[in-house]
Amino acid sequence: MFLPRRALAGWSLEPPLPALPEDDRPYAIHVLGRPEATWEVTLRLRGTAPVKVRFRELDERRLTPSLQLTRDALPPWVNVGTRVLSSRTLAL
Repeated sequence: MFLPRRALAGWSLEPPLPALPEDDRPYAIHVLGRPEATWEVTLRLRGTAPVKVRFRELDERRLTPSLQLTRDALPPWVNVGTRVLSSRTLAL
């Protein structure tokens, strides 16, 4: 998850949000979890204007049809690692 530092006032994660400089650089929050697990976070944002938050998910188990075709076309001695990256930007 990436969002402007200036907009982030707090969150529900442990440990609590560290002190951040109030600048326009994005703050990146990385959450690692089991593939079958879900997680929830509450963000406390400053101001009333919408804040653009970019979410990215990296899934090492999911294969798209085109990735599967590519893997199937390779010789058996090739060891392939695949990852699917999904990205979405929302205004909160």
